[in-house]
Amino acid sequence: MAAFELRALTKVYGSGSSAFRALRGVSLTTHPAESLAIVGESGSGKSTLLNMMGLLDAPTSGTVSLDGVDLTRLRAGAADRLRNREFGFVFQSFHLDPRMSAVENVTVPLRIAGASRGARARATAALDAVGLADRAGTRADTLSGGQQQRVAIARALVTEPRVLFADEPTGALDSETGEAITETLFALHRGTGASLIIVTHSSALAARCDRVVTIRDGAILSDTAPEAEAMA
Repeated sequence: MAAFELRALTKVYGSGSSAFRALRGVSLTTHPAESLAIVGESGSGKSTLLNMMGLLDAPTSGTVSLDGVDLTRLRAGAADRLRNREFGFVFQSFHLDPRMSAVENVTVPLRIAGASRGARARATAALDAVGLADRAGTRADTLSGGQQQRVAIARALVTEPRVLFADEPTGALDSETGEAITETLFALHRGTGASLIIVTHSSALAARCDRVVTIRDGAILSDTAPEAEAMA
């Protein structure tokens, strides 16, 4: 199980008069296996917050801990290994290699981790979990947008991560396809027990989560459970 503890997290881009404070002293604790939505207007800092938690960027100050381990103190190599082993990422842009087949794209994290033995079988199983086993040999650039996002989800899950990060996973999709991707994400979240942390503009997607954290101007504005909001 994975639980984050963020303390007084700040992120400043640039310096002097051109400095931009993307995060302003954010403190947040997550719970094992929960689903958490991070919402806010464009430029509010929500993707920056996800990037700090996922070790895709380093904070200017403050700490990010996972199960009591301060991730901000890890050396680059150790951070890379932990990110590849423990985290899975799904983005609005699918980031697939268009020249590779679906199954070849899904094997990439395994090969990076040096786990090439059995990689194709594991990748095929991951594609099966998202309903695309029959398209395993299909080139990525011939798949529909929804199918490409399913491949990206399979790639994120093939290493059996403890945390799945999704940054606007339905943002590039039509509403029907987006709903199908949402169903896939939450079914896999429930089935694997992985924590699910989603950045989204979609109120419907956020309402599916256990908690909703709203960010404004780099700071937490509210931290609520959708059920509690509905009853208020």
